[in-house]
Amino acid sequence: MCAGLSAVLTAVLALVVAVAAGALKTGFDEIGRQATPQVTASTDLYVSLADMDAQVANVLLVGDDVGLSDNRLKALQVYGRMRSRADADLQQSAALGAGDENVSGLVRSVLDQLGQYQTLAGQALYLNQVGSDPAGRPSAAELGLYRQANKLMAGALRDTQSLIHANQGSLDAAYLSDRSDAVAGIVWVIVVALALVVVLVVLQVRLRRRWKRRVNPAIALATLGAVVVAIVVPIVLGVADGQFRTAKQDGFDSIIDLSEARALTQEAAANESRFLVDPASAADYQQAFQAESQDVLTLTGATIDHYDGVLRTTLDAYNRDYSFAGFGGLLAVETGVDPSLTERYVSIRVMARYAGFEVADRQMRATRTAGALRDAIDFDTNTSLGYSMYDLGRYDDALVGLITMKQAQLNQAVGDGGDAVSLWTSALPILVGIVIAGLTIVGVRPRLREYRG
Repeated sequence: MCAGLSAVLTAVLALVVAVAAGALKTGFDEIGRQATPQVTASTDLYVSLADMDAQVANVLLVGDDVGLSDNRLKALQVYGRMRSRADADLQQSAALGAGDENVSGLVRSVLDQLGQYQTLAGQALYLNQVGSDPAGRPSAAELGLYRQANKLMAGALRDTQSLIHANQGSLDAAYLSDRSDAVAGIVWVIVVALALVVVLVVLQVRLRRRWKRRVNPAIALATLGAVVVAIVVPIVLGVADGQFRTAKQDGFDSIIDLSEARALTQEAAANESRFLVDPASAADYQQAFQAESQDVLTLTGATIDHYDGVLRTTLDAYNRDYSFAGFGGLLAVETGVDPSLTERYVSIRVMARYAGFEVADRQMRATRTAGALRDAIDFDTNTSLGYSMYDLGRYDDALVGLITMKQAQLNQAVGDGGDAVSLWTSALPILVGIVIAGLTIVGVRPRLREYRG
């Protein structure tokens, strides 16, 4: 009876080990091969779309002002690059989300709105090219076309954000399910392995009483194998589960927040240009800029007139004492983890450069309020040192660097965790089960001549 029970428990143990390791392996594959590329494509799409619309506004802002012709040329070049990137991101999002009807529907919606947007934006850019508009004074026809295009872009950006959250939601659900299966699997491995050890010990005792031999070597080895499985496998699965948690929480979730911060800042920069190009809606664009600033880095009660000053003071305080952050928002993701010193420096640099972008925004608005519209336009659209676009570029470069560090952490955790469990998903549990079962069979075979002596 004990021999038969040990065979059943051995088979169950091999199955439980394979299922638990398989749940973690599936989770690693979902993060590394599916979810991260999907989110990367959708967040990059958001950045590209927002930048496209900002560059259209910049072109209309510059008009035919000869002194700003370089700004116009650069805006058109960036518009072309962002349009190509948006097309590539849409193709990737469609390919990765082909099996998800919700994702496919959002991609189709963005594609449809983007097509209509490009038609209207193209018409506005053509009228601007053949017209003789002074800086900051686009014709009524151009402005009308741009307003229609901007409404379509707003819808495309909303759908893109829904696409990001849909991908994130799918992974969140899969993560909870896979981790639950893995943790339950670890518990079951320990329970079944210990039960197998008990059965093998009982079998050893019975064989000793019946055949009067102190130790049955085969049964002893089988017992040792079960003990090793009871210790080693939970440790391996526990380490892999820790890597899974690191990949999801410190890697994937951080990438989501930082990428969304990048996208929202690009949209905020677009609202700066809209603020200048469309005076009738300037108040709305300014309010949108402030809301996006608060989403990126939240400072309670700070209005646009005080935001940059409060931000500098808050960041100085945080730089002195990392244990307390007087801010929230998407860039605050780093305050909730224990990063390396290098990562800490990079995150501080990101926030410092973001503060520089906010200071530049106040300078632009102050210049516009003083009545120097052309100077405000030059300040907003020029990419040279000392201008707003330069500060935006420096911030974006630093943020991309931090995202790249997070991506490397995610890849490392996925690689290490996947390697740790890959051997235990099929072949190794079966081999271990065969060895334990084989030793048990050898141990219980009737060898009357051997034991009677």
